[in-house]
Order: sequence, then structure tokens, then C-alpha cells
Amino acid sequence: MLLVCLAFIVPALGAFSGTVAVLSSRAAPLAETRPKTVSVESQVERVRSLYQEAKRVFMSANQQEGAASLPQLKEARRLLEEALVILQKIRDDFDAREEREVAEGHSRVIDPSAGCNTFGGGGDLETDVIQLLIMCRSALRARP
Repeated sequence: MLLVCLAFIVPALGAFSGTVAVLSSRAAPLAETRPKTVSVESQVERVRSLYQEAKRVFMSANQQEGAASLPQLKEARRLLEEALVILQKIRDDFDAREEREVAEGHSRVIDPSAGCNTFGGGGDLETDVIQLLIMCRSALRARP
């Protein structure tokens, strides 16, 4: 009788341990697919350098009078518009990544309380770019 019981229990234990192995092998990929941080520092640094260059060109153009400053103002505007395109691409990439992560069952990737315009560094980079672009466009309209 004992032998008959062991004949049923041993295969059952083997099946149970195989199930545990399968469950643990399924759990491992979930840990590997957790959201990873995305570094946008190189893109933000590119935006900062474009902003600084545009600011320098704009200040130089403001020292000149008349039509002589038009090429510099146009260059500053082009640099600022390029910076805005990069900022929008960063935002679009974050939105697409967040949608993908939420679809895969992960929680929010971006903390909405962090402020999406700051991009680190303590200042509001996008606002600075937009304000300088407005000043540049106004200066272009004021020139003959």
C-alpha cells in the first residue's frame, strides 16, 4: 500500500517542481523588461548650446542698426527654431515611451509633478528659448 502511494506521490512531486521551474522562468523576463531610464542629456545640452549661440548672435545683432543686423537676426531665429524642434522631439519620445510602457503594464514613466519643461539644470529651458524667439521675431519685424 505504501509503495502504491509513493508511486503516485513521487511523480506528482516531480510535476510540481517542474511547474515551479516554469513559473520562475516566466517571472525572470518580467524583471528584465522593467522600464529603464532614458538619458536625454546630450539632446538637452545641444538645445542649451543652440540657445546660448542664438542669444550671443541676437545680442550682437541688437548692437547694430538697420538692415545690417538682418542676417544675424535670421540666424538667431533659425537656431532657436532648431532648438524647439529638438525639445518637441524629446517630448514626443517621452510620450511614445510612456504609451508603450503603459501598454506593457508598467506604471507611469514620467512623474507629472516633475515639470516637463524644465529638462534639469534648474531653469526653464523651453521658456527661455521661446522668449528669445519672440524677441528675435519682434526685432525682425521692426527692421526695415
